[in-house]
Amino acid sequence: MGAQLFLAGQFDVLAFGGNGMRVIRSGEQSIADEVFGCIQIVTGSEDTDGLWAVISFTNDLTQGDSNVTEIYISAGTLIYGNFIDVVVTEGAVICYLK
Repeated sequence: MGAQLFLAGQFDVLAFGGNGMRVIRSGEQSIADEVFGCIQIVTGSEDTDGLWAVISFTNDLTQGDSNVTEIYISAGTLIYGNFIDVVVTEGAVICYLK
């Protein structure tokens, strides 16, 4: 049997943006102490014909990469984690609050 979702109610709230969101554009960063469960890449930079956004963040988990600096992510992509300190160097993203 596959793994079950932990706290399915919280997943539903996050999946539908029930806790709110922040739009962060090129040259901006997230508000201190806010935690995001999902980042959606909306647009990329003009330098990449709108295809890639460049972001940095801290993934506040005990496993995996914790500090990611200037990663290129294609427009339309969703990434999940426990994100804090999101910085957008190029492009625009929507960060969904946990």
